[in-house]
Amino acid sequence: MSEVMQKFESLVEVLKNDRTSELADLIRASFNEAKKEPEKFTYEFNNPAIDEANDNLYLLSKILRKEPTQLKYYENVYSKLISKAFTAGTTGLGKEFVPQELSTRILEIYEQELRVAKLFETINMPSNPYLMPVMLNDPMAIYRTEGTVSLSDQATGTITAALTFTAKTFLYFTRITDEATEDLIAPALPAIKRYIAQSLARALETTIINGDTTTTHMDADVTDATDARKAFKGLRKYAKAGSLEISAADLSDKSKALGVIRSMRLKMKRFGQNPNNLALIVSNSAFVKLLNTDQVVTYDKFGPNATVDTGVLERIDGIPIIVSEFVREDLATTGVYTTTGLTNTEILMVYTPAFLIGQRGSVKVEEARDISTTSNMLVTSMRNDFEPMLTPSVTYPVVVAGISIAV
Repeated sequence: MSEVMQKFESLVEVLKNDRTSELADLIRASFNEAKKEPEKFTYEFNNPAIDEANDNLYLLSKILRKEPTQLKYYENVYSKLISKAFTAGTTGLGKEFVPQELSTRILEIYEQELRVAKLFETINMPSNPYLMPVMLNDPMAIYRTEGTVSLSDQATGTITAALTFTAKTFLYFTRITDEATEDLIAPALPAIKRYIAQSLARALETTIINGDTTTTHMDADVTDATDARKAFKGLRKYAKAGSLEISAADLSDKSKALGVIRSMRLKMKRFGQNPNNLALIVSNSAFVKLLNTDQVVTYDKFGPNATVDTGVLERIDGIPIIVSEFVREDLATTGVYTTTGLTNTEILMVYTPAFLIGQRGSVKVEEARDISTTSNMLVTSMRNDFEPMLTPSVTYPVVVAGISIAV
């Protein structure tokens, strides 16, 4: 009901200059309707068709740089849906209501595109930067015999550090020429929304794997200042900086592949104990090599028992395997890109509870006029960060990279 009430408050704000008793009666009637049958009312208001129309109208108004009420889509589709939702069948109320932002549906499309990012918990950042308290010591309750232990001497859960999230902005630009009309754009809106979601999701995915914030990126071909892979440090960088790499050349030998995986788990020490807290992130070529081993358990066997569903194709040693197009296959045996013509890949084993994704707000859409090309620019943005709860090191080996795998 809170979302419904928020929508009503927005409507009242829009109509605050209209003091007619008829309007007041309609608003009161709608509130009473909501109180009598809240589940039905909320369902009607949150109907996916309304969110779809909301997003379509909002994007059309941004793309064409027109007020929503000036669009044919507003009269032909949106106003009819929104009026019915607000008044449960009474015509009139809600006609002046127009969307001010995208609905959560775009986030649902965005999340469907994620594979690697789904492995980690996402927190909403209430501020930027956001400092989150962290306990660095491992929790363990103590045993106390009656009256023998002083509480002041046994502070076992002291907060000892603060994890800082600083949102980095990912942008996607869509150019719309003046020849593009509303009738031309409207049928393409589903594809436009999908491209927006894909572009933002892909930027986050590749940076989680390949990100590096040093002046000279670890990969020699990442030189553009606007490259998403410069936004924050990723798993490969954390493994390299923490001296957490091992040779995985034997992955090509199906009789030794399982030994490679277990060597990585051994490198992770206590963090490699529970396979349900681990994930193996691989390229397509490394995945095919793993398929040759008898120890790989296929999805049809572990099916509904999977702890991670989206993106999981198989398991090995109980660890889910996530295939990502962003695990490079053109690396040197050292685990970095140095020049063209290289044909090595790597695999990443990560203790997923050790990393968090920070998200500041939702997908934001803005528009700008480019007079040099007589076109409009639709600018879509998302703000994220990716941080380890514990800095990966030989003390905290929460990610390990297996390098030197010949493609």
